[in-house]
Amino acid sequence: MTCFNAVARRVAITLLVCLTPVALSQSTTAPAIGPYGVMAPGVSRIGPIDSAALASFLDDFLRRDMAELHVPGAVVSVVQDGHLVVARGAGVANLESGTPVDALTTVFRVGSISKPFTATAIMQLVESGKLDLRADVNRYLRAFKIPSAGGRPVTIADLLTHTAGFDVRLNGTASATEDGVPALGAYLAASLPPRVRPPGDTIAYSNHGYTLLGHLIEVASGETYADYMTRHILDPLGMTRSSFRFDSTEASMAAVGYDPAGLGHVVAPIVHPNIVPAASLSMTAGDAARFMIMQLEGAEGRQAPILSDSMRRMMQSRQFAQDSRVAGISYGFFESFENGQRSLCHSGGIHGFFAVMCLWPEQHIGLFAADNGFRGDLLRDLVFEFQDKYFPYTSTSPSPTSGAAARARKVAGTYRLAAHPEKNLEKAGAIRNTPLRIDDPEDGTLAAFGDRFVEVMPGLYKAVGGDETLAFLEDRRGVARVLVTTDQVAGTQVWNRVPWYDTSAPSQVFLLVVLGVAIAATFWSPGHRGRVKLFDRERRSERPLAAVRIARARAAGVLGYGILVWLAARSMGRAGLLLGVPLAFDAAAWFALACVGLTGALGIALIRAWRSPGASRSDRLYATVVLLIAVGLDLFLAHWNLLGIAH
Repeated sequence: MTCFNAVARRVAITLLVCLTPVALSQSTTAPAIGPYGVMAPGVSRIGPIDSAALASFLDDFLRRDMAELHVPGAVVSVVQDGHLVVARGAGVANLESGTPVDALTTVFRVGSISKPFTATAIMQLVESGKLDLRADVNRYLRAFKIPSAGGRPVTIADLLTHTAGFDVRLNGTASATEDGVPALGAYLAASLPPRVRPPGDTIAYSNHGYTLLGHLIEVASGETYADYMTRHILDPLGMTRSSFRFDSTEASMAAVGYDPAGLGHVVAPIVHPNIVPAASLSMTAGDAARFMIMQLEGAEGRQAPILSDSMRRMMQSRQFAQDSRVAGISYGFFESFENGQRSLCHSGGIHGFFAVMCLWPEQHIGLFAADNGFRGDLLRDLVFEFQDKYFPYTSTSPSPTSGAAARARKVAGTYRLAAHPEKNLEKAGAIRNTPLRIDDPEDGTLAAFGDRFVEVMPGLYKAVGGDETLAFLEDRRGVARVLVTTDQVAGTQVWNRVPWYDTSAPSQVFLLVVLGVAIAATFWSPGHRGRVKLFDRERRSERPLAAVRIARARAAGVLGYGILVWLAARSMGRAGLLLGVPLAFDAAAWFALACVGLTGALGIALIRAWRSPGASRSDRLYATVVLLIAVGLDLFLAHWNLLGIAH
């Protein structure tokens, strides 16, 4: 699942957008794009790769970087011109037994690399006339329907390009056992996230969108998704050690997944995705080579042709771009331009595993790599070093444009992924996660991802010493609102600008203030230096204390809520929300909602206290401060979907 992707060195090699989104027609060749996202002129196909030299390069890389990054095991396969050039395994599949990794027999879980396979199956059914890329998906659905948004329905093409507009949901996307994985139709009918934007508008990575594609495969073919994929994709390609089911047989052939823990590892929890078409594939490096050969060579790939060349080329063509000057997305792959070459890549991560597949169609070369240490930075470095070795390229230095300093001030700011939950409690993850900052060093350049970017034309920036570009999309008032990053490993991501107060640091400061006030208000009372009794019968007749008592109860409620959230976090385990929302989280949500009623009662009591001549100034001030904090917290929790059940 790409929601697990942990690319350590960069969030993305970026592109920020300044034009309206462009949906491209289904052409059979990649359309030309602007001056900072094209193949280098005059690039020709390289000669045959020497297998011995490549094997030596891979062995040296894996030995060096796996030791540095503490990765237990890894595999790599490289194909060229319809042949497997090399398949290498390194390290161990199981730290306890010491079983070595074998590139041709050791199975690795590859997470979201499932998606190019699902897209291939869709193209098969489009070719046979059973599905229509531009049709409303509701034409094929029976048990549930998808409402239109923005005046148009969701199409299969929208789902393939992650532009259907679904919200993001992680919770409940996996089961504890393979037998517990529900049928796709039943799962989607109960768990498909709501729409949050019009289709065909914004790239927002969607596991559920691809899960819906898997259900459409079932509807069109009359077979279960896993059976269809085995009979029409895996078996014809000879992928005998690959499966979309992770049962005991598959697990016995698979490497053990490990999550990083300091300088060591812990055995990763085994989860079974309910979003099968988006995340459930497991395979060997040798089997991955067969799929890459099919994608690169079609009928010339020395294996059963499962897709016509015209459909294969359509699948690999750019089908959507936020800005025509920068890389976009095809059906099942993200487009990228590095070292003067066009590549199509997809990565995948699931607890304990990370994998990447890259195709260079014009070079007829493909690379697959996977590890069982959940280290995206290892595979990122591998892709880049492979390119530097076989596609050497010197990037030109950009020249600054006039007026760059003023424009840099306009686009600098804080951005958050568009593929961020909006309608469920996972939205609150932004309280913990640091947002993306685009900084203005006040010299006409921009600073992002540890690099410096120079403006090469209004709104378009190029990295100093690299090929990365940034472009900005402005609203009618000329304010930059959208950022798109494209990364060869992480894929294309769209970000929305957010105000400073809607980010992690101010939110955390606010929560610390609320906690501090709650502790003080719970254990100290106006006019008393010592500890307070919550129900002080001796003082009941001295003055009207209703507002104070309610305020103290409301402050205690804040502490109670914090304790429930802490217990909920402790109960999740390392699988997080994948297996569902813990009951403690639901209890905390209902408790917070009940406390809203207490906030209202405090407001009424405080009005009476201010009108009562018997209430002291300290009582009124005490209750007023608690009320302000309570109202602020209630609004804060509502904003982050933490009041009531919001799965």
